[in-house]
Amino acid sequence: MARELEEARTIGADLERSSLDADVARIAAETAEAVCLAAREAVATCEQAEVDGNSAGRSPTSPSGEPPRPDEGERPAAALGGAGAPRIFRLLRGDRAAMADVVAEMAGDDPEDGRRWQVALTALVEAILADSIEASALEFPTEHPFWGLVTRTQGREVAGALASLGYRFDGLGGWVDDRIPTQRDLSLALAYAGLDPMRLRPFPSEGDMGDLWREVTVTADEHLAGAAGDLTLGELVTMLGKRADPLTELWNRWGRLRPLLLDES
Repeated sequence: MARELEEARTIGADLERSSLDADVARIAAETAEAVCLAAREAVATCEQAEVDGNSAGRSPTSPSGEPPRPDEGERPAAALGGAGAPRIFRLLRGDRAAMADVVAEMAGDDPEDGRRWQVALTALVEAILADSIEASALEFPTEHPFWGLVTRTQGREVAGALASLGYRFDGLGGWVDDRIPTQRDLSLALAYAGLDPMRLRPFPSEGDMGDLWREVTVTADEHLAGAAGDLTLGELVTMLGKRADPLTELWNRWGRLRPLLLDES
């Protein structure tokens, strides 16, 4: 009995050490990731300052030689908060001309670089769209026999509830992996969203479920403006989470790329 107790204590101590080692490794990885992000942000800031300096010359100064300061309490508007259409919004809408412009600026006359930047920018657009869908940033057709019965906020809550049940919008009017919910699944999603299925008539039939997302669109521009309104590297990496990991090449040139994506010309 004493030997079994000693073995149990040894196993417990080993497990505790393993847990501590795992915590140390996790903290070290998180610290390294934070340091890497800070370094990339610093490089991006320097690179953009150089770009801004080359394109605009010296910024206007006050009589004392210092840059003008905003009024007390005034905060600058977010870069994506205006009424214009920056290139990043046009990219999210599939504007090929906008994509060609950014690729040409980043790659110059090098065809191989052009292909590389085309792939990288497409990956960025896809990541933002995927994040927008995951956040249920959707617009619903008001004339739709089902979606027209609920508000946009309610529709987004229903979409989120369906996703939590494993039935996800693919962004193209259909269901991911053709996994289509039943009427019961939709009723559950409505209940999760705080809606009474019995009050929504006409209720979609089983045959209607496959086309439930038809004419529903992704409001990726709205989602991006809300989650990363200044389009800084830190904002985007935070917003995209793990989806940001494959986009290292973009982050390394973010200081050059960001002004191009914000351009409204």
